[in-house]
Amino acid sequence: MTRPAPRPADVRRTALALAALVFGVVSPLAYAAQRVFERARGGPGDPLLVVFDLHTSFYWRASTAAWWGGLAAILAGALVAQPRAQRGRDALARAVALVALPLALAIAVAMWRLP
Repeated sequence: MTRPAPRPADVRRTALALAALVFGVVSPLAYAAQRVFERARGGPGDPLLVVFDLHTSFYWRASTAAWWGGLAAILAGALVAQPRAQRGRDALARAVALVALPLALAIAVAMWRLP
């Protein structure tokens, strides 16, 4: 049985949903990668200095992670927005869904163990 061809509105809605999903996965990954790099480069910080810190590095990490997430979302949305990319949309949705939950749990555990 063949599927009917998707309407342009459905393709656009699916591309937007997958782009949002990719943004939600890539942004925390980019933040965690930056935090791990910073921790490996500088070593553990003094908890007493956190109160006196301006948190500028946090804002830079967060904005850079959002930038990488936005870039990945734009690329994913552009790739799956093609009308003939039905298999690509299905494969991307499955791959991100299979990776997202274990990755979110791993990031949560890592950030809990290494604040």
